Amino acid sequence: MRVLTEQEMFWMENFGDEYIERNPVTLAARREKGLWTQILSRIEETPRSVLEFGCNIGINLVALARLLPKARLCGLEINKQAATQAERNLAFLERERERERERERERLAYCGSPSLTVKNQDTTLSLLAASLSI
Repeated sequence: MRVLTEQEMFWMENFGDEYIERNPVTLAARREKGLWTQILSRIEETPRSVLEFGCNIGINLVALARLLPKARLCGLEINKQAATQAERNLAFLERERERERERERERLAYCGSPSLTVKNQDTTLSLLAASLSI
């Protein structure tokens, strides 16, 4: 069995629990989003997955989820309370992503209606603009 380091013990105990209370995920993720926007702007290829070691409550993962909506996000955390909160935060984001995908499917289904027949070019442009919410 491996012996835990001093730092691992530090984060597993009270300090890790108190850190959760000092850093509400919504405020911290908003702050980190600017940092990740800058970092992501400097790389050529958009990441398809992210693995964060020591993710705590998932602050970076929440920020990245908003910037990389198609990416698979994973985190590892030694503090059980923080890991539980990170799971909740990422589950909330996944439900949010699913609602967005559903809205997109509904929008695409509406725009692609095969039963719509238009005879006049002006009407076609008006209907197109309306379906695209222009």
